[in-house]
Amino acid sequence: MEKAKISFSKKRGEVLFDPEKVSEKNIVNKVNEVGFRARVVEE
Repeated sequence: MEKAKISFSKKRGEVLFDPEKVSEKNIVNKVNEVGFRARVVEE
């Protein structure tokens, strides 16, 4: 990951990453593993 911006009050986060180094699925899985709920939202 290159950058992560998290808002606990809004229950949202934004992650900037290099898709050649890590996949969306891998990021979501890791966040879920540590006890938070994550999903990809296209905006």
